[in-house]
Amino acid sequence: MNENIGLANKLYNNGHYSKAFNIYLNHALKGNSHCCRFVGWMYLSGMGVDRDVEKALCFFSKEGDEDLEARFGKAKAYMVKNSMSKAINILSDLSRLDYPPAHYWMGKLYLEGLSVERNVEKSLRFYSMGARRNHLPSCREEAFLLIKGNGGIRNIPLGFYKYFKNFRNAVGILIFNKGGDNRMLV
Repeated sequence: MNENIGLANKLYNNGHYSKAFNIYLNHALKGNSHCCRFVGWMYLSGMGVDRDVEKALCFFSKEGDEDLEARFGKAKAYMVKNSMSKAINILSDLSRLDYPPAHYWMGKLYLEGLSVERNVEKSLRFYSMGARRNHLPSCREEAFLLIKGNGGIRNIPLGFYKYFKNFRNAVGILIFNKGGDNRMLV
């Protein structure tokens, strides 16, 4: 890895987002895919730079369809723009490819009825798919949905079992990923 990118990662992890952004942007403009994703996420979240969803989409689009994280970034950007049909199409494709954050967001969309008909059973199915891949937000939502019994699906013992099992797994994941990039958690 280029020393400058290592410096940018260190700056980013220490909260010096604008300095990190400038380094990432320089490398993204030279075609570095890792940096394109970071610049896209930074534009989307407004970290170290003014929030600009269009520029985020531009950098996510540079990666093509092979890069699942960049496709997920595009879906999130389309959600921010309220272009929900585009977001749902991307998330559905990513879910078919078994991409855990897409399972989570599809579950959330179906649970809340956001641009799709509310369907608690589908929501639980998507959360369960993410939970099987140890995606922590999916694990949490699957357990809470079972415990609360939203929409008639209620299995309190199973919900608590999954909650505590996944909490144990989460501690292990966070310990082994110490200092790592945790964006996959959402």
